[in-house]
Amino acid sequence: MMRKHIALLCFGLIFIVSSNIVGALIIFDINSHRNVSSNILPIDQSPLVDEEHNSGDTSIATIVEPTIYELIDILIEKIEGSPDECWRKPASNRKNTMINKLTTLKDMVSLNNLEGAYDKLLHDIKPKLTGLKTDENEEEWGNGTFKNPWVICGDYNLDFQIDCNEILSLLKNFNQLH
Repeated sequence: MMRKHIALLCFGLIFIVSSNIVGALIIFDINSHRNVSSNILPIDQSPLVDEEHNSGDTSIATIVEPTIYELIDILIEKIEGSPDECWRKPASNRKNTMINKLTTLKDMVSLNNLEGAYDKLLHDIKPKLTGLKTDENEEEWGNGTFKNPWVICGDYNLDFQIDCNEILSLLKNFNQLH
């Protein structure tokens, strides 16, 4: 009788230990999958896929990264983070106005008014940020110089110029790409 109890006790211990090991492996597997899935972007943040030219085959989908919206958001963040000393006074008013202009630009893009968005960025936004009247290829329009730029620090003018040119290029070439 004692041997039955010892055998039952040993079987119970083996069962408990193996259950703990299996449980630990399951938890490890769940956590490793959780880490992998945390890198997946929500649908509204994923890159754009050109479905018109895709024909249902996702392996040949055209992915546009970064999007025009992301570039505009990056420019807005740079404006918000720029020092007030680099803006003509009143700096906070000019920054807020520029952010409103860029928000309007995003709205124009969302309404598929790409030509209007291009013109707004070229004629209304870029000159104020850079002091330049130039297109995305730095070809001058007018006399090439904007007399009263809102941003007065050369480093920021150059950084904003690069950002504006990238957005202008995407706006101009968007229809050709799609």
